[in-house]
Amino acid sequence: MGLLYRNLRIYQLFGANTDVGKTIFATALVRGAAARIKHLESEAPNPEIAPSGVYYLKPCSTGPPDEADDRHVKRFSGPHHSSIYTSCLYQLQDPVSPHLAVKMANARQAAVSRGRPVDEFIKRISTHVREVASQSGPFSWLFVETAGGVHSPSLSGTPQADAYRPLFLPTLLVGDSRLGGISSTISAYESLTLRGYMIEAILVFKDEYYKNWEYLKEYFENGKGREKVDVFSVPSPPPRSDILSKDVTLLDKHYAELADEPSPSSPMSDLLKSLDTKHIARLEKLESMPQRSIDALWWPFLQHEGLRKSDIAIIDSAHGDFMSMAQPFSPPLRGAWKSHIPSFFEQRFDGSASWWTQAVGHAHPSLALAAARASGRYGHVIFPSATHEPALQLAERLLHRGPGAGWADKVFFSDNGSTAAEVALKMAMRAAALRYEKLKKNGPWKGKEMHVIGISGSYHGDTIGAMDACEGGVYNSSVEWHRERGSWIQPPKVAIRNGKLVIALPSSFRQGAGRFFFDISQSRVDSPITKLYLESIRTTLTSLALGHGSFGALLIEPLVMGAGGMTFVDPLFQRLLITTVRSEWPLLSDFKRNASIEFSEEWHGLPVIFDEVFVGFYRLGFLRASDILGVEPDISIHAKTLTGGVVPLSVTLARQSIYNAFLGDTKPQALLHGHSYTAHPVGCAIANASLDLIEDIVSNSKDWKEARTRWSSRSDPRPPEVRGGIMESCEPKVWSLWDPGFVTELSCRPQIREVMTLGTVLAFRLHDPQSSDESFTRGYQATSAEHFMQGVRRAMKDDGADSQYTMHYRTLGDVGYVMCSLNTPPRVLRNIEKAISRTSLRWC
Repeated sequence: MGLLYRNLRIYQLFGANTDVGKTIFATALVRGAAARIKHLESEAPNPEIAPSGVYYLKPCSTGPPDEADDRHVKRFSGPHHSSIYTSCLYQLQDPVSPHLAVKMANARQAAVSRGRPVDEFIKRISTHVREVASQSGPFSWLFVETAGGVHSPSLSGTPQADAYRPLFLPTLLVGDSRLGGISSTISAYESLTLRGYMIEAILVFKDEYYKNWEYLKEYFENGKGREKVDVFSVPSPPPRSDILSKDVTLLDKHYAELADEPSPSSPMSDLLKSLDTKHIARLEKLESMPQRSIDALWWPFLQHEGLRKSDIAIIDSAHGDFMSMAQPFSPPLRGAWKSHIPSFFEQRFDGSASWWTQAVGHAHPSLALAAARASGRYGHVIFPSATHEPALQLAERLLHRGPGAGWADKVFFSDNGSTAAEVALKMAMRAAALRYEKLKKNGPWKGKEMHVIGISGSYHGDTIGAMDACEGGVYNSSVEWHRERGSWIQPPKVAIRNGKLVIALPSSFRQGAGRFFFDISQSRVDSPITKLYLESIRTTLTSLALGHGSFGALLIEPLVMGAGGMTFVDPLFQRLLITTVRSEWPLLSDFKRNASIEFSEEWHGLPVIFDEVFVGFYRLGFLRASDILGVEPDISIHAKTLTGGVVPLSVTLARQSIYNAFLGDTKPQALLHGHSYTAHPVGCAIANASLDLIEDIVSNSKDWKEARTRWSSRSDPRPPEVRGGIMESCEPKVWSLWDPGFVTELSCRPQIREVMTLGTVLAFRLHDPQSSDESFTRGYQATSAEHFMQGVRRAMKDDGADSQYTMHYRTLGDVGYVMCSLNTPPRVLRNIEKAISRTSLRWC
């Protein structure tokens, strides 16, 4: 949640185990902080500033109310009790673990365990924190005490280390001073660190028999390759007395010795000074980061001329679909006191899925554990002529039940989508070259440099080879080494306009009619639009064969061209292009043809490459493009969501016949391509864990089932119409996590040119004078989508859609888009839809 305030020092207490003294330390901290505040306010009184206070929050307490921790803290709050405030959000009667207590509670209390309990739990805590910040003076403190140990279950049964993680509060770990406490303390520390927590200090009692504090101090403060953490030890509390009044007196005296005197004689004094210093240092570091970044960094896809500090967004943490970002900075605490204190950070929905990489949200604990496990077991190990379990498991999975099932035989690892495209091009060109060599015996071959056939508007990455395999445009026109090595075919594009799904035909096509978008059934294959597509494809390919020399591959982004403006291409056109290249390619027509070539091991015509970096692994609601196209590639490229957005890793899948082109008697005949970190075990292990999570979502997600039902009920049996070269068709037999009613409504807004959605992707193009034609290169220069999305951000913040977060976004000129994870909660999507809808009304 990014709950960081200038005036409020917030610290969260976790315990290495149950009954380690969290509440004792919390009480001493609260009491010591109150004494410290009185000391500071006496030195610098300011009647215009609201008084500071110390706040204690126990989010969930179990057991009798009179024994609750918040009451204990208040009871022993000491001489400054009037400035101490304690709260408990969920008080459950039964003295058991919270997940059991909530089941045993009455119906009203048990309601918290239904729906999305962790989300509601975190929202209540964050709301409480915001209220405290808004009413607190400049020296205020808030201590949040968890229940039990690090992995003790929360209300919903989720381990507390995971349940509290969205808050991302600086953490104090209370160590275990008992027998076995060294191990439990170190284990708890590692569990929290694995989840990204900032552990500011470890607190432990000075048990003089076991002396755990001595070992822990040496272990954590010396570091030895670990991040150094301060260890603060204090005398153990007095033994409990059977006489209540005596017990209270002894304990109160103990707290007074720990906390009441803000001087070196008070054990809490050094700790509170340290925490105060760290709080100020964190603010200062964050404030310095924009200028330091401008001085040191060269960002991608950004014009740096005129760049200001206020343009730089600081990402402090990320969790699930959200990032905690500071932009702009909250004002310093000067002058008269304000009734509302803004958080240093703003919670923003990651509207681009961090450049399309996120599949299951940021900082997923399963992926973090997979990374730690592989890092601890392997680190990185060399891969040529070697193997290891994570890589082999991933390769077999991709071939047998992944995107390569049924056609691919080999997996080649690389590090990102662009290099995977380079590998695919090398594979295809070698295979085509050998085929041309054989063809020379039966006819003339000019032996010219081989090019690719691609679709206008495609993008395959920013390495030189990948750029050369694209049409010149906004991304590569200013690259001096760029040289187009191909020919580009204008595709028919699909979108929703004024509530109807349409196919926009390029100007090179004559008008025609068709039926059923996304339906590769016989009814559509035999339709007039099919004949129109085939006529155009054959004419184009014949022209290319006669006048443009040799070609080594058909390279396409199936279904959606992402960086090219979120352009959705008619899949029937792409299928017909593939089958025509395979069965009728003029230069290779002497070779064997097969009516079922898409299921054959041998490639035909030209090697066909699917660049599925963007669309793969259910980004569009299905595993792979061939599930919609109905034909398989010879080579396919996969990256981004493969690892759930944690580390870079890519794969290039290929048929055996492509692989065979690199077999020979000499090493130069092999595929001499690789990276030092090829098939790095950490990436492969994360990919396996990510695919496990994805498969579980696909099989079991209630949200997915409900979304599919919403879209299936939107079928429109009306026959298609053709108007001015635009074919209007029935609703697609596909689905989206975005609501169909919202999509239809948005497409009817006057300033919205068109809308399209599949799976997690929602894209819309605005009417803009700067991009009145179909050219994405021209549209990329527009700023309309940027202004529109600024309005969406304001609507999310100001209109009550959900005041706890806004949105971070990327735009493509006149094209705005929002992309969610596969497991984004529907309530978040509905909030975003409301904000977009409100903005579109104002925009009109």
